[in-house]
Amino acid sequence: MKMTMIVPTYNLGDYFASFATSVVAQTHPVQLWLIDDASTDDTATQVRNFAARHGDWVHAVIRRQHGGPGAARNVGLTHATGDAVIFVDGDDLLAPEFVGSLAAGFDWDVQATAVGYSWWGPAQHTSRKWQVLSQRDTFAQVATHGTPVGGYVWNKAFLLSELRRQHLKFEENLVLAEDYLFTASYVAHARGNYAFLPTTLYTKRNRPNSTIHSVGFRGRAQEGEVFDRIRRLGEEI
Repeated sequence: MKMTMIVPTYNLGDYFASFATSVVAQTHPVQLWLIDDASTDDTATQVRNFAARHGDWVHAVIRRQHGGPGAARNVGLTHATGDAVIFVDGDDLLAPEFVGSLAAGFDWDVQATAVGYSWWGPAQHTSRKWQVLSQRDTFAQVATHGTPVGGYVWNKAFLLSELRRQHLKFEENLVLAEDYLFTASYVAHARGNYAFLPTTLYTKRNRPNSTIHSVGFRGRAQEGEVFDRIRRLGEEI
């Protein structure tokens, strides 16, 4: 299965090098789109250099105006050609079998796949047994903070054909929880089953100047509005 990975980058500093190393170590081929969102440090240079070294499968887009992670991911979506799309953050770490596992999950004839992740602590999930979840059960997980599947986009793969059918994009005006809304919208409108591998294959790193640590009252209020919308989406299933 052909996989496209879309990665927004913005002022990642030293975090990008170790992320890039984890991408190179993947055991499954992947088409990589790096979308730099007008970084003001040397991230764009690192992105260009990495793409130059791996030009057969790595592509770089350097934006001149900062638009946020949703806008950067939308740029990547316009270039995606894989059967499925993975969205990850450029300051995190991927296990070597991350992409391959997300691809293998589609053997279950599902709408999307997900793997375990670690955040704020050591890996908790080591089970290598796939779980096939209903649309309703999956929505319950992606609509709630702290669940094993989670509402984040970075531990999942989505069918490109279904994204195109739904005309689904990230809402660029959101400063927080845009990924939760994207995931919940996808699941709410993609009928069928979903596959989840609990094995921890994605490590979320806590960067002090990341968006989640820098949003103010407006962002938190906006997050509450997003989850109200997500609850309404659940009523449609």
